[in-house]
Amino acid sequence: MRNLKFLFRTRIPKQPTKRIIQQFPKQTQQRLYLYPLVLIPLFLTTLHAQEQKPNPTTFIADAVDKVIDSVVNITVETTTMQFFKKNTFISSGSGFFIDSDGTILTNAHVVTDMDDGKIMVRASDGYEFEAEVFSLDTRADLAIVKPIHPQREKFKAVQFGSNVKTRPGDWVVAIGCPFGLQNTVTAGVISSRSRHSVEIGARDDRVRFLQTDCVVHSGSSGGPLINLEGKVIGINTTRAESEGISFAIRVDTCLDMIQQLKKEGKVVRPYLGLQMTTLSPNVFHQLKKSFANSVPHVNQGVLLVRVNSGSPAEKAGLQEGDIITQVNSTKITSSQDMLQIIGLGFGKPVHIHIKRNVPLEMDWDGRVIRYETVDYVCKVVPEELDIEIHNVQDNTTTAVGV
Repeated sequence: MRNLKFLFRTRIPKQPTKRIIQQFPKQTQQRLYLYPLVLIPLFLTTLHAQEQKPNPTTFIADAVDKVIDSVVNITVETTTMQFFKKNTFISSGSGFFIDSDGTILTNAHVVTDMDDGKIMVRASDGYEFEAEVFSLDTRADLAIVKPIHPQREKFKAVQFGSNVKTRPGDWVVAIGCPFGLQNTVTAGVISSRSRHSVEIGARDDRVRFLQTDCVVHSGSSGGPLINLEGKVIGINTTRAESEGISFAIRVDTCLDMIQQLKKEGKVVRPYLGLQMTTLSPNVFHQLKKSFANSVPHVNQGVLLVRVNSGSPAEKAGLQEGDIITQVNSTKITSSQDMLQIIGLGFGKPVHIHIKRNVPLEMDWDGRVIRYETVDYVCKVVPEELDIEIHNVQDNTTTAVGV
């Protein structure tokens, strides 16, 4: 900003400048008077952009500095009795503060199965405190941990970023505590911006994952994956058997679940009562081969495999073999699209657009010889999911909670 002082210190003689400008036509005079109003803001914008440009040698460290104080090591001590002998098992993972009260977000598998266990949290500066599981959801693999009688009044919370502009090849940084080693930082790039849960064996079809080549190990689970702005865009969750393939939950697919876990203590999912699968070209070919002309000729959409008796879907008129092409005003091409649109809401109507083949002509023995494809709009009101009552199964064709 010091370079701008000459603009204010240098005084330009008014009369000579005015006489020079008056020699030009009136339109040109107006433009000359407006040039300073345009050029000075442009100059300031350019100068600000140069100041904000990441340093090519310290850009990773600059991003880490913004979030490192928010990352914690979580240690779980579990005691069991076996043949009158007490055994203590210790496991560890990572997490990070999401508010100034010390609320910690981590993976559910870091703190689950800890009957009568004890949770100790160690911050980046060595401060330790006892904590407890406030809520968790094993299906989405998310958990909220809260401190018990913390001695500190405030904790440094992370900032969440957006996945909208995330691209393969973008730099990312994974921070965690593998093997209990505090503040371990590894960097890499995004290999894929959207992996579906079925691709990596996860349970919740609503959750999608970022694939990176950051090195993560046992104990890294629950730590943040950040962009170069120092904002959290993922939650490190798992890795492949080989190095260089790790996965983090995309925050844009789980923020609503995090809010429910924090406020309600659980994730409430909608129940429609149907099983569905994405209508890929291979699936459509098999259907045509098995059911001839009874299936609508549609290039893409979601096929209803089963509709549960007495479910909201059945009450709305949906049938097996229907093909969903649109939910509300949004066209869909996969079952994941449908889950994202419906979200976690229930009690509010969802308008499902389907295509259905109905019999048009039948022969003498009742066999249908010609069908007609008809468009329907079914208004479905999702109910609150109760897994014990609705008996939701874990497989890819069952839309979780749907």
